[in-house]
Amino acid sequence: MAVTPMLDGYIPLEDILESLGELYEKEIEKEKKAYLKSKEKENEKS
Repeated sequence: MAVTPMLDGYIPLEDILESLGELYEKEIEKEKKAYLKSKEKENEKS
């Protein structure tokens, strides 16, 4: 997943976007899990 520059130091834009997309998806998953956990806690209170 790491972005590794090619020998001439040029990184294709597609590779950068793909890596960013993967990071973004992981962050969204974390946010979803945290949100669902907080919702569960709210439901337990009521």
